[in-house]
Amino acid sequence: TPIWLRMIKEGNYISAYYSEDGDNWSFLSEDIINFPDTISIGLAVAAHGENDSVTADFGDLQILELQSESATETFISADIGKVGVNGNAAYDSGANSFIIEASGGDIGHHQDAFHYVFREVSGDFVIVSKVDSLVAEEDLAKGQECRNPTPASGYHRR
Repeated sequence: TPIWLRMIKEGNYISAYYSEDGDNWSFLSEDIINFPDTISIGLAVAAHGENDSVTADFGDLQILELQSESATETFISADIGKVGVNGNAAYDSGANSFIIEASGGDIGHHQDAFHYVFREVSGDFVIVSKVDSLVAEEDLAKGQECRNPTPASGYHRR
């Protein structure tokens, strides 16, 4: 069963939501973060263990930039932090979807380790994606993220 994810950034306020149908949204979390001018936003996938693996299929990716301009239009695919097995991503333009394979220990603790497909934006945005499938050895794989575009210990929200 697919699940939709939505993240909204307005100024220093960020909020996250999920939906089972893409229309009715339930609140997940919120935070206030002192963002730099340019941040990266995209799809983050990690297995729970450094050498575990996960494959995620994200469809219907939409990025709406509110009162801002893209710092980049191109998506970048990269491992963040120390991962046990290099990750990769493939884009299907017909379906507007990414299939991401990843390992890595986690996202959100002292040292991140995951695979990230992202682009940089400046200003406010809304990102929506549908998780069509997630095949993982553990139930702790992730979804969307925004972060300082640099190190593995950057802030994030998913």
